[in-house]
Amino acid sequence: MPWCPKCKTEYEDHIAQCVDCNIDLVPDLENHTYMRDLIAVKPDDSEELLRYLTYSGIEKVETVQVEDNLVIKVGEKEYESAMTYVKVYIREHMEETKEDDFYFDEYEAETVDVKGKVSEMKSTVYTFGIVGILAIILGLLNYMEVIKIGGFNKIMISSVLVIMGGIFTYIAVHTRKGIDVAKAEGETKEQLHHQLVANYFNTKSEEGLFGLSGIKEEDFDDPAMYFAIIDKIKVQVKNQNPDAPPALINGACETIYDQINENRESK
Repeated sequence: MPWCPKCKTEYEDHIAQCVDCNIDLVPDLENHTYMRDLIAVKPDDSEELLRYLTYSGIEKVETVQVEDNLVIKVGEKEYESAMTYVKVYIREHMEETKEDDFYFDEYEAETVDVKGKVSEMKSTVYTFGIVGILAIILGLLNYMEVIKIGGFNKIMISSVLVIMGGIFTYIAVHTRKGIDVAKAEGETKEQLHHQLVANYFNTKSEEGLFGLSGIKEEDFDDPAMYFAIIDKIKVQVKNQNPDAPPALINGACETIYDQINENRESK
């Protein structure tokens, strides 16, 4: 009797594919390993990660090209261990390269920096506005032959300068209109971020982290425990703020992690 290697359902002999999982059935489960998707990475990043998984003792690893990414698959029985090793690898990679590339949507965090965002938008307004106005003036002066830009048709170069200046000026005006909206949205997110962090510490959740969760203070010195600690923090933050956006929750968890670590090191 054939079996589905994924859901472990037994079928009649005449059936070739699992109706729930849409995968081919196998004669028995003992001699077949169901390969589960572990992570999709860029091909350039895959070789080192594959070596790391093999070095860590993951016995069965396969890769499948899916569009521009390489999907790494591991045996179902080794999935949890492999996922832990991948998280450790990515954490160490982040520390070495200073890149915040997790590969996991579940850990994608939104950075709240209202002043930085507004400052960047103001810089765009000033730069594009000045360049745009100067280009328009230069185009008009060239057309009126107050100044002459040699080597080009007067009408053509004047038109190009005025059009280019108009585009730059439009970008400046459009960006200026968006500053107040971006500031208001940013302040709302920043306020929520601070609220998420404050709620965690106000309810003495830090004590619970080192209590019932099984996390120890020395675990903060082990890169392998980073995601495990973040996961524990996230459970409490989500319970306290179930309607908060996931990216903001992740950002708050990173801040909480850093604050706990700073408090621990200052003791």
